[in-house]
Amino acid sequence: MDIIKTNTRKSVLSGTWYPKDKIDLRQNILNRFCDETTKKYSHSKIKALIVPHAGYNFSGDVAAKTYCCLKNHYFKKAIILAPSHNKHFKGASISSKKYYKTPLGKIKISTNKRNELLKNELFKSYDIAHKFEHSIEIQIPFLQTINPNIEILPILIGGDNTSESINEMAKIIEQVDDHETIFIISSDFTHYGIDFGYIPFYENLQENIARLDNNAIEIIKEKDSDEFNDYISLTQATICGKDAITILLKILKKSKYTANLIDYDISLNKTIDPNNSVSYVGMVFSDLKESDKNKLPSYYESLNHISRDHKDFAINLVRENLIHYLNHKKPIKVDQNIIPGSLKNKKACFITYKINNSLKGCIGSIIPKYELYEEIINNSINAAFYDPRFEKLTESDLNHILVEISVLTEPIKLNYNDEMDLLNQINQNDGLMIKSNLSQSTFLPQVWEQIPTKELFLDELALKAGLNKNAWKTNNVELYKYQVETFSQKLFE
Repeated sequence: MDIIKTNTRKSVLSGTWYPKDKIDLRQNILNRFCDETTKKYSHSKIKALIVPHAGYNFSGDVAAKTYCCLKNHYFKKAIILAPSHNKHFKGASISSKKYYKTPLGKIKISTNKRNELLKNELFKSYDIAHKFEHSIEIQIPFLQTINPNIEILPILIGGDNTSESINEMAKIIEQVDDHETIFIISSDFTHYGIDFGYIPFYENLQENIARLDNNAIEIIKEKDSDEFNDYISLTQATICGKDAITILLKILKKSKYTANLIDYDISLNKTIDPNNSVSYVGMVFSDLKESDKNKLPSYYESLNHISRDHKDFAINLVRENLIHYLNHKKPIKVDQNIIPGSLKNKKACFITYKINNSLKGCIGSIIPKYELYEEIINNSINAAFYDPRFEKLTESDLNHILVEISVLTEPIKLNYNDEMDLLNQINQNDGLMIKSNLSQSTFLPQVWEQIPTKELFLDELALKAGLNKNAWKTNNVELYKYQVETFSQKLFE
């Protein structure tokens, strides 16, 4: 009988992602448990786990060690927040079934909590999304081993959500939380390689992937959902459960619980595939505080991330600079002592001006010559008054101008064998630059919104440089890619 037509969501992973035999599955999990972790958290209060969701041969050790934190703790219910990999939808889906079934038996779905959530239009029962989804089922044998009588609330987060809908779902889910409930956040971390369309670096893969993951972990420890999403936007980090993590961070923001790393691994350590990797992170939110140990260098910091306060400073710098230039015909001078540290890094940037969504100026640099605050001062004037495509901005324009600041990472030269290889190395998170002798041009990542196909994007990039549109297909050009951290605001709000 089709599993959609029964009251039980049957296993689709047993025999492949984990053992099919009941005894083998239970023993597989028990063999991975860690007594040291259990002892460490036996007297603490625990509220949530972040656990990976790959097959047990890949992420089983990290997941098991993390679930050990729950041994000797009693919970009646577990709210599982997981990403939907197979179906795209807005909001969240809760299975309409009464049970999930694995080789270890049935586990009951909390109908009371489900019914409460379904009162809101952001929540629905979209069973086809659950039918072959692995991110929830992979967690259930661990929960059954820890507490066979626990009830679950399996929630798939759709991929078409906005920040507003995520925020609203967090508020609604928080209403069904209580002291007998734990959150299980199902998420893998960095998905690196051609298979995932994410190649932010080409060398020192294990070190750079670890740095990228480590910074996400450090932000999660701060329970700052806005900073976490800024990080995702900046690095385009491929953390599949980012929305589920965001919901948790919003719920626990003002709580007493702190986040600690339990274990970490990457699939590069478990496979012969040298070109693709998935990261596995185990974290616990408890009242046990730990000091940082063996903190890795931060890939995020290497991108010189700009905090929200520093972004506000940069926007204010543009505003004051334009007013000063209109009055005195020269750029503003800034007291060195008040410049934030992130704006003193030598970084390139572009300044873009828009009025009612119409471009009014855009000028910048790809290779930095000065510290970032100086680049902002110079480019904000050039974009306002010396972009030959547009009339100079006037004082009255300032009341309507939206300024966008794009801070660039260092361009990386692309080495490729053929056109297909090149196309596989770029995506819509990348800014691109083309060079041929004295000809050069660039498109910021924002241009993908107007030119969404890779071939046409490269055609237009070549034409912008004064080259034949097919120049990118030859060996006579050099191509570079970079990422940007972009923030915008009206000059006067």
